[in-house]
Amino acid sequence: MKGHLFHPPTRRLPSRLLLVPFFVDRSSYSDLQKKARRRSKLLHADLLEFDDFAVIANFMGYPFLLTLLEHVEGVGEKEIFFLGTAGAIGTGMMKPQALNVVSVTGSGSLRRLTGKGGLGLKHFPLSFLKSASAVSVDMPQRESRSWVRREIVKRTAVVEMELFPLRVFLGKPFAALVVTTEMVSVSGIRPFADRAAVRAEFRRALGFVMKSIANEKSHPQQTV
Repeated sequence: MKGHLFHPPTRRLPSRLLLVPFFVDRSSYSDLQKKARRRSKLLHADLLEFDDFAVIANFMGYPFLLTLLEHVEGVGEKEIFFLGTAGAIGTGMMKPQALNVVSVTGSGSLRRLTGKGGLGLKHFPLSFLKSASAVSVDMPQRESRSWVRREIVKRTAVVEMELFPLRVFLGKPFAALVVTTEMVSVSGIRPFADRAAVRAEFRRALGFVMKSIANEKSHPQQTV
């Protein structure tokens, strides 16, 4: 990004970029790989290039993600889509569900990235998707009983690790879907037992994202 001392060699990619930390459903990823016109590595992450969009996949945590994006030419002008996983906060969600994150806050050290509280994200143009608020943590297992209680009071729906720093880095809203894979409550973290259902919901969410990318190609939206 402008103003930084770090200026690595950059890759020229299409104007739409899908970021996927990890493909829970490996068959979906295999299908994408077969359809890509070019497959390569960007640092240690996977880069799949198509005619009108690209996918960066299989990275862990926001420091790696932001470093990757520094290697993308003109990343600030790209239309960004994000598909990840998250923990459902509280006890109200007992099965995997794709959620459209429309606001996100930072927890721990991430709160220092901006003087603002929550930051807005885009609404997917699919009315049946449930909107949700998220909180990003700066390291795994940040959650404690008191932390969970505070987030429940704030009515935060999910916890994850990339969205808030990515929003700060880009300086603009982007479209984000997360699939809940576990429940985070004061009694602990419990992964959903039906892993086939998790994979199926992730596959469904990927379909939503692909439709949104196609819609964005046909009807480009202004940044909000």
